[in-house]
Amino acid sequence: MKKIFQYGNGLLMGLFSVLFFATLLFAITSPNLVLGDNPKTGAGTTMVTTTGIIIVMAIVVTWLTSGHFKRWTHQVFVVHKKITVSILLAFTILWQISFVLNVHPPIGFDVGAIHEALHKPISPELTGYFSLNYNNLPLLLVQHFFATILHSTKWLTFDLLTLLWVDLSALMNVFKCLGNRCTKSCGSSIYSYRLVNIFSNDYC
Repeated sequence: MKKIFQYGNGLLMGLFSVLFFATLLFAITSPNLVLGDNPKTGAGTTMVTTTGIIIVMAIVVTWLTSGHFKRWTHQVFVVHKKITVSILLAFTILWQISFVLNVHPPIGFDVGAIHEALHKPISPELTGYFSLNYNNLPLLLVQHFFATILHSTKWLTFDLLTLLWVDLSALMNVFKCLGNRCTKSCGSSIYSYRLVNIFSNDYC
């Protein structure tokens, strides 16, 4: 029975790591980070993106060429991983809150339809949408529940609610790893999660 549990736990951790590293990969390769002229958005490379890429390249080159830097990263990310994860978690939450408060535009597609239904519940277009996409009705009911409690249907309100649930899920994973045996794959998953949340803000 113990072997079955260990096998199942290892399988779940492997799947967890693969999915989060895949999310990190697609976040980093997002069209928003394209260098030069962006054919999809029509925008050019920003100074923030350029600076970020230069910093990442400098860190990679330093790690490959400096033994002292390798030992330092081992101390920070392996020996003192609990402290490092806590600091990264706090930094990411502050970054997310700052981003959401300053950038919270309306979203189209399914998210926009669900949000618009709070304002136009008898709209013919939305009636047709939910007739075809009835799988989104539970999300609409949940959103209506919170809108009723908070007396607000603003985009910012639901951005902050989504941010709360995202970070709660991250905290539960971190506490699980720190409370039990924090394996190497678990630590990698946590660090990748922090990077995903820094580079990607799809929850907004």
